[in-house]
Amino acid sequence: MMRLLESKLLESDVVELILENSSETSFNWLVGESVEIFEDHGLFYLKQGDCFEEVTFSHLPLAKAVNRNDPQVVLAVVCYKKTTAVAIKFMYLRNLCPEKVTINLDQSSISAIAKVSGVELTFSATQQWFEQTFYFNYQQQNAMLCEFHATALGDSFKIIGEKYAANIIKNDKSWYINTVIPLNRTPEKLTMFCGEHQLVEFNSSSAVDEPTQQLMLEQHTKEHGSYFQLWLKYSETHWQQASRIAKSAGFLSYCDCESITDEKIRYRFVLGEAPINNFLDKYKAELENIGERFNIDNLELQVAEDAPDYLTDVAQSLNLSAKQGGKPNWLKELKFTNGVLEGTLKERPPSKGVIYISLNGIKTAQERKMSAFNSLRQGNNPLPQIKHIFEGLQPPQQRPKRIKALSKKAKARFKSDPTRQQEKALKIALNTPDIALIIGPPGTGKTQVISALQQRIAEEGDKFGSPIQHQVLLSSYQHDAVTNVVDRSGVFGLPALKVGGRERNRNSGSGISQWTQQRIESLNPNISYELQKFSEYKLFESINELVLSIRLATTPSDHKFLLLSLRKKLNEWQIDYGFNIKASILDGIDALTERFSSLPCLNLSKEQITLLYRKVRGVRTTDIAFNDDGLLRAKSLLQTLETLEETQEYAKKIKALINDDASSSQYESVKQGLLEGLKSPYVIPGARHVTEKEIDNLELLQEDLELTLTNNPTLGKLYFRQQYIETLRNQPSVVERSIAEYVTVLGATCQQAAGDKMVSLKSVEQSENIKFDSVILDEAARANPLDLMIPMAMARTRIVLVGDHKQLPHMLEPQVEKELHDKNEIEITGHELLKQSLFERLYHDLTKFENEGGPKRVVMLDTQFRMHPVLGAFHSKEFYESAGLPAVKSGLKDKDFPLDVPNYEGKLAAWLDVDKKSGKMNELNGSKYRQCEAVIVAQEAANILNKRPDLSVGIITFYSAQRDRIQDLMVDKGIMKKTFDEYEPATGYDQLSNGDERFRVGSVDAFQGKEFDVVLLSTVRSWRSGTSFNSDDINKQLGFLRIINRINVAMSRQKRLLIVVGDKSLTNPELAETTEFEDGTKQQVLPGFNAFYQLCQGEHGCVR
Repeated sequence: MMRLLESKLLESDVVELILENSSETSFNWLVGESVEIFEDHGLFYLKQGDCFEEVTFSHLPLAKAVNRNDPQVVLAVVCYKKTTAVAIKFMYLRNLCPEKVTINLDQSSISAIAKVSGVELTFSATQQWFEQTFYFNYQQQNAMLCEFHATALGDSFKIIGEKYAANIIKNDKSWYINTVIPLNRTPEKLTMFCGEHQLVEFNSSSAVDEPTQQLMLEQHTKEHGSYFQLWLKYSETHWQQASRIAKSAGFLSYCDCESITDEKIRYRFVLGEAPINNFLDKYKAELENIGERFNIDNLELQVAEDAPDYLTDVAQSLNLSAKQGGKPNWLKELKFTNGVLEGTLKERPPSKGVIYISLNGIKTAQERKMSAFNSLRQGNNPLPQIKHIFEGLQPPQQRPKRIKALSKKAKARFKSDPTRQQEKALKIALNTPDIALIIGPPGTGKTQVISALQQRIAEEGDKFGSPIQHQVLLSSYQHDAVTNVVDRSGVFGLPALKVGGRERNRNSGSGISQWTQQRIESLNPNISYELQKFSEYKLFESINELVLSIRLATTPSDHKFLLLSLRKKLNEWQIDYGFNIKASILDGIDALTERFSSLPCLNLSKEQITLLYRKVRGVRTTDIAFNDDGLLRAKSLLQTLETLEETQEYAKKIKALINDDASSSQYESVKQGLLEGLKSPYVIPGARHVTEKEIDNLELLQEDLELTLTNNPTLGKLYFRQQYIETLRNQPSVVERSIAEYVTVLGATCQQAAGDKMVSLKSVEQSENIKFDSVILDEAARANPLDLMIPMAMARTRIVLVGDHKQLPHMLEPQVEKELHDKNEIEITGHELLKQSLFERLYHDLTKFENEGGPKRVVMLDTQFRMHPVLGAFHSKEFYESAGLPAVKSGLKDKDFPLDVPNYEGKLAAWLDVDKKSGKMNELNGSKYRQCEAVIVAQEAANILNKRPDLSVGIITFYSAQRDRIQDLMVDKGIMKKTFDEYEPATGYDQLSNGDERFRVGSVDAFQGKEFDVVLLSTVRSWRSGTSFNSDDINKQLGFLRIINRINVAMSRQKRLLIVVGDKSLTNPELAETTEFEDGTKQQVLPGFNAFYQLCQGEHGCVR
């Protein structure tokens, strides 16, 4: 409770009240507690609980204040007591209201209290602090002092405590704590409220669970259908299809297998031609039933001892049980020949077992999806109002947050000053009660917004002293997308950490490798050179090398030689540099040296012993041999002996023999003596090496020397920096483990967000327990809703979806969609909802909520920094303004884009016409290609790349077969190389001097998020005039070109120049006209191409 007696609100006077009838009960008055003073028939009385006494006092203002004829409200408190008197201090009040006050504590209230108090960001901690700070006891009830301003509109007041004031505001008929500030002024007359005051926790769950909200949700889903139910059907159908395929094929049993190579775990399984053909025929037939083609590369087989449950029991609903435990053992690189199956595995297969179509991957993915799905549908996630939003229903409104959009560090995350919309995006994302949607058209800097958002989230968390490690999740649908955003992320000097999934190389994709390199480069790269200028450091290094050699030495002679060398170096350390070494350490070194010196052996190195052995054994001791070359060999031995200090006595003996023309037999005794001396003596096993105790002493020596060395401020700073760099450079796993403990931002794909590695890193028992303060989803418009739900179910405070529903759509399984349609499982509106990404659905619903008075949750970035302004204006008009969205402005000027591409000087748009006569379109494995176009594209790209090594070039096509044709041509030109089944740019064509990607060939899907100076777009398709304008005929002619999202991406990757290579029949004006189709929709037949062709015919374009 509040210490009322220490309040600065009390009058300075201390009034002593004389007890008229003092007794033993006089000592029951409680000091520091409030008392009542009142007057009755000219007598004054004092009351506190069970204590009641008549009193007299000589303080006229107080007497007037408590006079019943004209009373003022007085709050008095006992400041001391005596046998015959009680002393009080008091304050005048405006009013006393016996009324309870209920105040809501939402997350903003909790943050406001934590900011000044330092308590945990929990309801219980802030509730306890508030009650101790603002409540006091009055007549056995909770009381608090409130200040009302005459100018207020009845929607705010202050609660005054001993040291703080709490600002209370009204929101939707309820009172909330808005801010808490130090009390730095004397408040005006206060009103005291006393009663059973309540602090009520207000959160999303309590609002959503109200019966009225539940009734509204039920009514809404009855009228409009359930979004959750729709995707449950999709998910179940997907699993049932996969299960049917696996069960139809069955399994192949084997009784024996053999390894066929030592290079990897590759085995041969003899299965028989008939069983294999039967297995594959059934598999192909089931694929055909759902409209898929067989491709051996897509066949995932697994080896186990027993068949799993799903091969014997495919239920009509999700059944994910399986018999086998442990990690699955997949068969890859499959080869079928004459009844034999060859495949590569991760581990040895069981000697007997089964081979079957694996569902482990889809099984794990389905389990993660359904866990998140059920959590969201049942409202068991930390933001339960999400289920209302998914169903298209406005959730209960909460009090708006007021977090500032920009800080100095957040502003520094932008390449230039953030635009108004970028700042607005940060404000909406930070203050959303649940979900924020950031629409990022091409080149509008959404990655910079994500980076700045992380910074602000971390700063806000750190402001209140709450734990910030592992509190932000960056997620996306694909590994490459996650890697792209993770590489540009991180806060407080640490990178973001990518968790789970494939890695191209050591630390690849984690962001740590790039961060490590930047740290090394930011420190002085010439530290080693600087250190070598200090002779004491060079001596220190040589001593450390000797210590290491002593620890690794295996023979007594090596130990003796190294220890004597060490002692010599230590003498130099003490005498030449005046550095002290602890006597106890030196005694240990001397004892160790003595132990190995006492052994009967020559103190020689291995190399010296080897040399001497060879020369001693070469000494001739028979007359015949000695007469041949005996004297020559004796002189050669003498020469070696004289160079070694340890062998001087032997040198004298050999020299005497030579001088005396000794016979061969006289050399025998000297030869044997030398051979004995060179032999290592027998040493008991325990004494052959340095003991643990001796190693401890050597380590103490190193620590002592290091401490002495680093006492020099300059040398110490260089030394520790060098140690830090060496750790970064040579111990990547240690660096990654260390960083993983402290990073704020983690990155993972939607699936890997619930993977085993994330479970381990977050130190939880299962994936359902993984929670993040904030979840940021990049490329959110491309992710399937079921995948998106996985990270969304983990968010405690906010979910920020960043994407663009006008670019590539989310990816569905077409065979699942077809089965739902064929079986009439869902209505026509359901099919439309399936095609609509969750991002687009949320865009429409959240915009509607905002128009109905809900909080702002949607913002569109409206300034692009990628393309030349003319290209930008074309792109904005064709793909955004035409859809009723705001125009996308250009943030850069014409002068920022030199139009100097070879053969296209002064041009930013070009159409290279390849008409029907030049060659027809062909088909391969269901994909289209046009060789004549591929040749022109390859030639144009090669010309630009070879003439301008400073320019980046991208080649985009809508078809994988065309992509492969172009890549083969680029291999022929030496610009690409093919490794196994993958193509990649050759050296010199892979990167620009600044490290950016220089060249890429791919389908549209591979280019979202990418940008190049020059882009060549191969269309492949042609248009035949006179075609009837119905969907089927148009789709047959134009295929993928009909999808406006794909054209949007294809025509927005360039900075300076876009070159379209294809038949200009695609620019026919009739294709640009808005047409009404049989389903009632109105749209252009082929957006973009006619407008671009007109641009090519203008001042900055060309048609060839």
